[in-house]
Amino acid sequence: MSEGLRHRGWIVVFGTFLLVLVGFGSLYSFGAFFGELSHDFDAGRANVSLVFALATAFSLSAGALSGPVADRVGPRVTTGFGAALAAAGLWFAGSAQSLMQIYLAYAVGLGLGLGCFYVPAVATVQRWFVRRRARELVRLIGHAMIVMHETVWRVEVEEKPDTVWDRPDLDRLWVRLSEDYELRERHNALGRKLTLLNESAS
Repeated sequence: MSEGLRHRGWIVVFGTFLLVLVGFGSLYSFGAFFGELSHDFDAGRANVSLVFALATAFSLSAGALSGPVADRVGPRVTTGFGAALAAAGLWFAGSAQSLMQIYLAYAVGLGLGLGCFYVPAVATVQRWFVRRRARELVRLIGHAMIVMHETVWRVEVEEKPDTVWDRPDLDRLWVRLSEDYELRERHNALGRKLTLLNESAS
């Protein structure tokens, strides 16, 4: 492979990484808004959890179809359509007035959009690297999963439990325990260690 094509291939890798990062980051950061959605729409935990379940189901279902479609019309069409659909879903979800609108915007919009662009985008990366194809693909997915993991666990550690928001007495207890056990300091130290491990592995 010539240097020009190899350079262009890394641009494809970087673009795919950004798509995967934003797409799965938006999907798996759902827990950060769980309490607010339940409170704003006066919905139970089961109804709010259904949003994430539907989004995951739609993304996996669309992923099974987007690959064959991309082979027929090209990855640019399916990837562009998926990215636009996911962006529109997030935009409409931000202005939703009911939980049903969240279902349609977040679950259907983001879920289908993610399924439409993930498989074609990742498959396209392989075509640019004939040698070491498997290694580059695994590296791409691995970096995306590391970012997703760090995003999710940072939100879970730093966010207060849902129950605390409705109980002032428990809120004081949470603050005291956080200070006594130095949760934030331990969280930051663990984050630095994970970052070091990630850089060493790369």
